[in-house]
Amino acid sequence: MKKSWHKMRGQFGPNHGGHHGKPAHEWTEEEIANKTMWWKNMVGGFMNKMGVDSEKFDWKEAKQQW
Repeated sequence: MKKSWHKMRGQFGPNHGGHHGKPAHEWTEEEIANKTMWWKNMVGGFMNKMGVDSEKFDWKEAKQQW
């Protein structure tokens, strides 16, 4: 397990992901927008695969129920 963790850190280390190792409070507005868009696309794609229409999904209701 430890070897695989080190291998993953080598492949996806601090320079991976578009923020170049900067802490979140130092991200630019463009970096935040890119990450937000990526997250929405990832979650929306997952929901579509599960058969949920992400455009009609009520996030506030789901948050209260969970």
